This record gives sequence, C-alpha cells and structure tokens, in this order.
Amino acid sequence: MINNKEEISKTATKVLFGIIPYIGDALDEVVFEHRSRIKQNRINQFVESFKEFYKSLNIKQVKIDDIKSEEFGDVFEAILRSVANNRSKHKIEHFKNILANQIQHANYTDFTETYLDIVSKLNEVQISILKSHNEIKTPIEELTKKEEQLTETIKKLKKIKEGLIDKAKIKRLNKNESIAEKEYEIAKSELERKKIQDSIKDKDVIRNSEFYSLKQGDYIFYIQDLVSKSLLVDEGIGKHDYKPYRLMTISEFGKKFLEFLEYKV
Repeated sequence: MINNKEEISKTATKVLFGIIPYIGDALDEVVFEHRSRIKQNRINQFVESFKEFYKSLNIKQVKIDDIKSEEFGDVFEAILRSVANNRSKHKIEHFKNILANQIQHANYTDFTETYLDIVSKLNEVQISILKSHNEIKTPIEELTKKEEQLTETIKKLKKIKEGLIDKAKIKRLNKNESIAEKEYEIAKSELERKKIQDSIKDKDVIRNSEFYSLKQGDYIFYIQDLVSKSLLVDEGIGKHDYKPYRLMTISEFGKKFLEFLEYKV
C-alpha cells in the first residue's frame, strides 16, 4: 500500500522527468511502468515457484497464528521486497528456503532483516567462500603455530646460509665444525621448511584465490567485503610477520547467517 509521502514523491519525480528534454517521457516509462512490471513479474514468478517448492517439502501442519503474527508479516514483506529487487536465480532459491523456515519455525530474530539485506548484497561466489571457511576443521591456533614454526625455520636457514658466505671465517671460529656439517644443517632445515609449508598448504587450500578460480585481486575484494559485513574475521592481525587476509575464519555471525539460508526440517 502506497502512503501519502510515497505518492507525493512519485508525483514530484514524474513532474521532474516531464521537464527533461527528449528523454523525459522515456525515463518516466522506465521508472514507473517498465520497472514496475519487472518487479511484479519477479514476485509472481517467486510465488509460483515457492508454491511448488513448498509442496515438495511435504509439510503436514502449520501454525496459522504464527503466520498471522506481525513479525511474520514484516519478514514476508521484506522477502517480497528483496525478491522484487533481485534477478539472481541463486538468491531466489535462498529466499524460498528463508520463507519456508519462517512459515514452519517462525524463527524471527532481530537480525532477520539484516540477513535478508546481506543475501541481496552478496553474490554466490562470496556465499561459496563463506561456506568453505565454515568447513575448515583445522583450529586457527594450530595453523598459527605452524606459521610461526615456518618463520623460525626460515630465520634459522638464513642464519646458516649467511655463515657459509665466508668459509674461512667459519673454520677460524669453530675448527671442529666442518663445512659439510653446515651444509647438512641447511639441507635439514630446507626439508623442515618444506614439510611445514606443505602442511599449511594442504590444510589451508580453501583460503586461496585459486580454489575459487578467482584472480587474487577479486578474491581479496570479496574477502574484504565479507569482513566489512562481520561474516569473516582476520585472526592473524597483530601476529609477527603476518600478511593480511592469510588466516581468515568465519565469525559466529557468519555461521548464523549460513544457518539462516538453509531450510531446517
């Protein structure tokens, strides 16, 4: 239902378009006729597809009082607004799950409309990144420890190599330590470094852009956007020699958001 303020705003916009030479009428048609039809068609298609989806769930009983509640009305209206403003088929599937959850479980929270807004603003790649981070089983503490081990091993390796620059100096400082022994220490440290790197790589592959077939720049942009929405957290901040966005983990808010997207039987 359009209130007086919306009607006045619409009238004012029409008047404004009317005074624009050449393209005023075309803009008026796009905004008030063509766009309205598109949005209404999206809602109609959503209702039809939701009807078939809901049938497939084979739900036997619904609490009618919950559906008549003010909370459900607010969520239902918010879902329809989101549907009207989105053309993504993936997002429509999310909205169907969300609506089915609201009908079946009436799980309205203070964050419900925030979640709906986030669904509208994220693309499917970002949701995939979020889901992948939710599946990480290696504790962040373990990964951080391995990162620290790697840093120490690299420092040790560098120190040993620097000691080999002047072989004569090594012999003068420690006559009992041969060059061969030093070279053995280097080889051993190199092997240790490789083991740690492989361990981190094996357990951390989904934190890399290649896993999502993305360019590094695009991946970082998506990660930064997820962080700005409090869905991911950079656990490495404040750690020594840490590179940003290396140890990302899903936040509790991010986990609840993913739960919000899934239909619960």
